[in-house]
Amino acid sequence: MRLTTSLLFSVLLAPQMLIAASNDPDSHFFDPNLVQAEEINRAMGVDLFSQDPFWERDEKEVAKLLDWPEESRTEVLASYRLYADEDYQYFGARPYSCALYSRDGKPMMLSLVYVNKGDYFGGNDGKEDHVVSTRTSAESFQKALEEDAAVLESKLSGLLGKPRRMLFGKGSMEERVSRWDWNGVSFLLATPKNEYVGLRIISNEMADEDGVLTPLPDSEFKRKLAKRV
Repeated sequence: MRLTTSLLFSVLLAPQMLIAASNDPDSHFFDPNLVQAEEINRAMGVDLFSQDPFWERDEKEVAKLLDWPEESRTEVLASYRLYADEDYQYFGARPYSCALYSRDGKPMMLSLVYVNKGDYFGGNDGKEDHVVSTRTSAESFQKALEEDAAVLESKLSGLLGKPRRMLFGKGSMEERVSRWDWNGVSFLLATPKNEYVGLRIISNEMADEDGVLTPLPDSEFKRKLAKRV
């Protein structure tokens, strides 16, 4: 009885001795925050992340690392976009369109669109050189969707463990996604049936709020408004 009581107290008073966080995605006690940034970068194919908070980085520094050209800019928002070549890969699959969105000089979202109906069946008339040659097989499109989705899920799960399944977005934009979290970053993989494979990289807070931006404080909003008058 004494031995049993002692064991009970050891469990209650020193749980850290019995439960240790693991960096092995197959472990029951896996903690994705123990995964090193270098491992994420290696899988992604670019030295993008570090152990420092990603969302506090300078947007231009991030765009330079990605090598995506600037697309548009306002006083508050900016975007960078790349229409990728066939040999361009992120997480082991070829994205057709890559975009970085920023607010107030800080990265806000990375959006990678992989196999999708518009590009897959689109014709190349010389005006849009990012669109692939015309294909007509619905079966080959479905196979391409499944292959890209499988590659991305395998890569992310191999790094960050089993994903959470959740609904993301509001109203008509709501869709089911697989979500992995790492050091303040959420990776959301969307695979709407017969449509596309897309990966969004956003903050944990933005993922929790269905993609809605945190409103600016009243004082900051008034300051920005006054500068536009």
